[in-house]
Amino acid sequence: MPVSSLLVRTASGETARVAETLSALPGVTVSDRADDSLVVITETDDSRSGRLLDEEIGAIPGVITATLVYHNFEDQEAEPCLTV
Repeated sequence: MPVSSLLVRTASGETARVAETLSALPGVTVSDRADDSLVVITETDDSRSGRLLDEEIGAIPGVITATLVYHNFEDQEAEPCLTV
């Protein structure tokens, strides 16, 4: 199960609303908040789902940036590689 940590920067005055929206998403925990920033922990079934969740977080209205800080996926089975 991949676990990630993101630093989410929000527009001024939007932090509480964004935190509420994030907390409603499955696999997302808002662990800390300060000024216009949130520390977010995500847990997903696989890396692909994690990437999609990161994109979903970045698209939430009021989110300026969602920066990946930490990603652990060592207990995950190997995913098939894409062939080009």
